[in-house]
Amino acid sequence: MSEIKNNEYLERICEANQTITSPFEASDEDIYFACHDGFIYKYKEGNLKQLFEVGGQPTGLLIDPRSNICYADTAHQSILAKSLDDKTTEFTQIVSDFEGQQLEGPSNLVLDSSGKYLYFTDSGPFGETNLENPVGSVFLIDLEDASVSPLAFRCLAYPADLAFDKDQKILYVAETFVNRILKFYLDESISTFTVFHQFAG
Repeated sequence: MSEIKNNEYLERICEANQTITSPFEASDEDIYFACHDGFIYKYKEGNLKQLFEVGGQPTGLLIDPRSNICYADTAHQSILAKSLDDKTTEFTQIVSDFEGQQLEGPSNLVLDSSGKYLYFTDSGPFGETNLENPVGSVFLIDLEDASVSPLAFRCLAYPADLAFDKDQKILYVAETFVNRILKFYLDESISTFTVFHQFAG
C-alpha cells in the first residue's frame, strides 16, 4: 500500500481503471465499491477481487442484514439485489418504476438499521435532471411488502447522495444542481422536507 504524498492522514489502499463510487466497509472489515465499468469489487487484506459484473452503471451499493448486495443502477434505471453467496449472473429487480412510470435512473441508496426501509435518489444520468428539467425524486421502499412511496416526486434538480442523522429520523439529500442539502423528516405521517443548507455559487 502506498502513501499519498503530502498528506499524513490518507493512504491509498487500492486502485481501479474506472470511476469508483460508493465505497463502504462491511461488518467483517471487507471494503466494497462499484465502478462505472459495470463491476462490483471487494477489497480484503491487500487483495482486490471482482465480485460481479452487472452490465450497467452501478452508482451506489450496500449490504443488507440478509447478506444481499443491493445497488442503484443508472443505466438499467433500477434498484437491484443479489445474495453475496449467489455465484450465478442473475440479479433480482427490486424496483424499476413508480405507478407505471419508468425511473429516471437511481443514483444512490441507504438502508435503515431495521433493514426494512430502503431510501434512494432517482436522478438519471448526470445532467438529465437539472435546473431547467427538475424531475429528480427521492423514494422509500418497504422491503417487506415491496411498496414504493415518493418522499419528493419529480421536483428536484439532480438529487444525489443521501445520509441519515444519528437517530435515523432525518434524511439528508444533496440536490446537486441547486447546490444545497435538503432535510427530510421521516417520523411524520406525511413526509416533508426543508432546505438544511444552501451553499454559495
